[in-house]
Amino acid sequence: MISAIIFVFCVAAIGQFFVAYCRTLLAASEGLAISDRTRQIVGIHGKALDPCEFHRLLGLAQMAGIPAPPTPQVRAVKSYYSVLRLIGRHLPLHSPVALQWIERELSRCAYFAAVSLDRRLAPTVD
Repeated sequence: MISAIIFVFCVAAIGQFFVAYCRTLLAASEGLAISDRTRQIVGIHGKALDPCEFHRLLGLAQMAGIPAPPTPQVRAVKSYYSVLRLIGRHLPLHSPVALQWIERELSRCAYFAAVSLDRRLAPTVD
């Protein structure tokens, strides 16, 4: 029984660290501007992005520039996005405030993907 409690505590601590790490990555990307060229290519208007654009923007980032595997930061945000989507599917009837927070976080994930795409396109500019 004690080992189960320790296991649950460890999983909760790792989960809390993971969420804090991903939110830090998202906050850092919010401070970066997306170039006009990337905005025009992708069709971005304004700062907030549709959360559904996340996978499309990540796919474009992977195809842009020199092919390379996703960085650990991209994999972490992708996992964070997936967990939030899963939670958001089961939460709508219970907490509209939490659902709004999840939508904002998903939008931040999409902005992170747009920044990643912009970074990949930057070396290709003349």
